[in-house]
Amino acid sequence: MPILNLNNIPLVHCNGFGTKSFFIHQPIEYYKKRNSASLRCYKYTYCCARQPHIGCVPKVFCMIDQNTNIPNSKYNMMLFWGSLAVFGIYGIITLSRRKKLKRLQSGQLDLTKVKLQTFVKAEKAHNPSSNMDSFRKHVVQRGMACIVLAAGEGSRFKASVPKVIYPFNGKPLALYALEAARKVMNGAIPTLFVVGYEKELVLRTLGNQLAHVTQESRMGTGHAVYLAKNALPRDFSGDIIITYADNPGVDSSLLDRLIECHQRYKQEIGKKYAALILTGRMSYAGIGASAYGRIIRDSEDNVIDIVERKQIDRMEDESLKHFGCKVLSKQQLYQVEEFNSGIVIACSKPYFEALGNIYASQTQQDPPKYEYYATDFVSQLRSKGLLVRSFLIPEQETWKLEGANTVEELDKLGAKFWTMGGNR
Repeated sequence: MPILNLNNIPLVHCNGFGTKSFFIHQPIEYYKKRNSASLRCYKYTYCCARQPHIGCVPKVFCMIDQNTNIPNSKYNMMLFWGSLAVFGIYGIITLSRRKKLKRLQSGQLDLTKVKLQTFVKAEKAHNPSSNMDSFRKHVVQRGMACIVLAAGEGSRFKASVPKVIYPFNGKPLALYALEAARKVMNGAIPTLFVVGYEKELVLRTLGNQLAHVTQESRMGTGHAVYLAKNALPRDFSGDIIITYADNPGVDSSLLDRLIECHQRYKQEIGKKYAALILTGRMSYAGIGASAYGRIIRDSEDNVIDIVERKQIDRMEDESLKHFGCKVLSKQQLYQVEEFNSGIVIACSKPYFEALGNIYASQTQQDPPKYEYYATDFVSQLRSKGLLVRSFLIPEQETWKLEGANTVEELDKLGAKFWTMGGNR
């Protein structure tokens, strides 16, 4: 069999592919018998003889008859056209995806039909901080990371500075969350902030060396958390804690207890367990409690869904919402006692997989506005047969979960915070 040499590239001329088609010779250990003829299989890369430097793309198998040492034209033609068909289909799918991403980037798609992972891929705007390498090494060593959400604008807050750095009992509001995260497990947990609105000012206040990612388009809490996935090590399979920069009452002792409960469930339940949500009771909550999402449980006390207050408000008065075997009316949803604090500890792999599959909710009609709710991860995990549990905070500590949407509410919370012993 003639060996040709084009630009020092050893090529094998293959009958049946035309006089201008050649293959770079790369044998692999694979044997195949067909029609009692021993055929030796080689792997080649298709290359044009006139332009060998291109090293054209499709990889095919060239069948060499071991007896005659000549390529079998019949089998080679079948393999050649089969390979072209496969790559053609792949090309069509790729082009279709690219068109969809372009439409997504230009705002032409209805996001209620777009998964979060698709949206984030199209967005391509994560902008991680420069110190990600040290953060990732720390995450690998500890097997856990704390994600603090601090990207929101706080549209109802109406202040001259972002809500997350507004003075609260002598310190920027987000500093309480940062200090709590840094004290968890005696300071062993690396912390990542998700910033967005006025990020330069926020980072100057909290420290420019803070590990962070940027949420450019603020598309809800689910979107913010999913962006943090890109800052974690690629094969990370440890646990993540998600907290909020505007929850000053959530201290390290509370987070330590949450972690302890999470570890216990992992041992007791095993692989079917995925996440733990910090919750409280409405009757013991005060400031800002009306805006909290409601926790829906099944007969075995597993969390089967979280319904946001906005979602309840948009329901028709006589409509019903189905949760598997449980059906609740709008009024019954308002009366659910257990509320979601938003703080979660989860096994990272199933959590991010579930979060990536959620769809946006339309919160405004004209112009359309969409949000990816982080709480939708629960129904996604449940659909895969995984369990979500809740950690109900003791009644006397429910005040720690209170938040504020206005400056006036924050002032009231500050007075309560000081009285209840939250002056960390």
